Amino acid sequence: MSQNYPSCVVDPLGTVAALFDAATGTSEPDGDGDWGVSAVFEEALAVPGVLETVRRGTIPEINNIGVDAVRQGTLVRFRCMVQDMYNPEFYVGAYKDETTLGRWKTTKYTEEVEPVLGRGSSREQKIWERRILYCVPIPGESVWLRRLDSKRDSVYPWKTCATSICAKRPRGENVVPCDEAEQKLGTCAHFATTLISESKLKSLHTRSIDTADVEQAKRSTDGETLKAVLNLPLGNVSDVNSIGQLPASTPCIVKMYGGDCKLKLNDVVELVGVLSIVPGLSSEPERADAEGAFTTKSSNNAVTFQPMMDFMEEERARNPPTSLVPRFHAIIFRSTSTHEFVSRAGLYPIAACEALCLMRKSELFARRAKVRAALIDHLSAPLGNDATAAEYVLYALLSRVHVRTDAIPIGKFSVTLLGVPVDNEPGNSGDGGMTVARALAAAIADIAPAVAYLQLTLGSLNSRQWVPKKDYGTDRLRSGPLQLASGTCLILDETRLSTGKLGDIGVRNVNALKEFIEMQEVEYDFEYHQMKLPVDVPTIVVSTVPTKSVVAETDSKVPLQMSVKPRVSPIVAPELLKEMREFVAAARLSNHTISRESSEYIEREMVAAQQREGNDKAKEKDLHRWLTMTRLTALSMGETDMNAEHWKKVLECERAVSKRTCRACDDC
Repeated sequence: MSQNYPSCVVDPLGTVAALFDAATGTSEPDGDGDWGVSAVFEEALAVPGVLETVRRGTIPEINNIGVDAVRQGTLVRFRCMVQDMYNPEFYVGAYKDETTLGRWKTTKYTEEVEPVLGRGSSREQKIWERRILYCVPIPGESVWLRRLDSKRDSVYPWKTCATSICAKRPRGENVVPCDEAEQKLGTCAHFATTLISESKLKSLHTRSIDTADVEQAKRSTDGETLKAVLNLPLGNVSDVNSIGQLPASTPCIVKMYGGDCKLKLNDVVELVGVLSIVPGLSSEPERADAEGAFTTKSSNNAVTFQPMMDFMEEERARNPPTSLVPRFHAIIFRSTSTHEFVSRAGLYPIAACEALCLMRKSELFARRAKVRAALIDHLSAPLGNDATAAEYVLYALLSRVHVRTDAIPIGKFSVTLLGVPVDNEPGNSGDGGMTVARALAAAIADIAPAVAYLQLTLGSLNSRQWVPKKDYGTDRLRSGPLQLASGTCLILDETRLSTGKLGDIGVRNVNALKEFIEMQEVEYDFEYHQMKLPVDVPTIVVSTVPTKSVVAETDSKVPLQMSVKPRVSPIVAPELLKEMREFVAAARLSNHTISRESSEYIEREMVAAQQREGNDKAKEKDLHRWLTMTRLTALSMGETDMNAEHWKKVLECERAVSKRTCRACDDC
């Protein structure tokens, strides 16, 4: 690494230690301070010359290169979602003994355990506090977005966690560069969801690590699968395809420092800090047992575990071995969204970044006609060239909740695609047998940063709870498929839903889906009480039923009208595909305006619609939907000003859908 880089980029923990020494000297630390760490790292990350080198891996994202490729003590990033929030942790933040030659040493941003275990009778310690989060890779993150991270980095500004030395060993996994053909193969593999098995656990340990770590891993998974240990909302998704593979995504237990951390459950966050994998850490409870801290012996020398055993099992569940779930010590962070990863380029200061984004957005919107046409063609292919249905799918992709009024989410848009043929295999022989719903999900994953595909069957609804539930036995929040990051597009596949009986869990899941789609809320189950959390996840339901969704009421229902057999979306030229992705991200993040003239025109049209259709048909709900669709029409055309033409376009689409619905009802 070049010697021109700031020292904090080259040696972050050494920089922290130097700043601590400069602030304290030989005197006793005056509490848990910052010591200028935040200013130093912010200043370094604001230097364009340094940050441009991210493309060559100066500050890599851990799941892009694989956690075992991270070198000891280097500065890295972690792009993730907050899945669970633990109680604060007390740790030895600074100590002094004979080994430090009378000077205080800090263990901040490390997983150092020696001061805790003791190294001298004259040791002095300072106990500080840090916040603990369980963070997972963004559920349903598209493969191309992960690939994109190897070409450029994310964005400034960063927040500081406020204010050293990790052990690490290599893991061998190949990272194969992206290929144009990956557009199809990668997304197909993305939706071939496979939960990691116990045999995978063995493969994870085919490397030279501490024996105690392996034994601890076995104990951590005794009685529960590795899936439960990792606690990923959508399970483990296979990113492997015939071209190559990405490193397996890894969750982390994140240690946050300082009081300026306002992160919440399901927040998307990007962290900069130091990754820590310490085999010795997992054997610490065993050492405690050996010292008799948590056990007693009977007269025949048999070891009897006291109630402390329950505490230890809880600790093992919450703190699995670092070989499975590494620890990430965050130095700086920023809350963000999945779409911002697409639309913003480079770790630049915020003013420069906004200028670049606005310039790129103007360029994209100048080419809006071509890009929009390409998006409709891309989305209509799995729908049998039904351009009208593709319009509604595009509306859903661009929708977002921009305000809540009396708990009503304003701006959301969901759609049900009705009448999918029962024999709904796309006609492309190279698609691997993907259904229309899967082919549509793959097409959306080509252009959206995060997509969750969930197949609804009696088995999937009855087998497990879909909403997160608190497990008080392990003191962990057990994830469910509906714990998704804002901006994720949810595809619900009803085409395999058959007649049968729903059990208690199934009924709860259906009710949760209804509330999720209609109110954009998820009710978390804390056993003794329920807590509703807002979400912003546009939903597309695919159903064989001709008139309505079996599970939930969506904002719009569009009977499919196919002119050709459904097929997998064809490969798009790389440059055009890039523009399509950036257009979707920029449009979704854009705000809309409406002139007084346009507002008055739309108001007159809404009143006329009520008078023309009668109160039974033109209800307030319909008018609200039309207004939302008008905004989305403007955004889909690369415009932020709503006008009369957008309103007319919406009514034209609604009339076409209404005719289809009438025909579908007549055929029933």
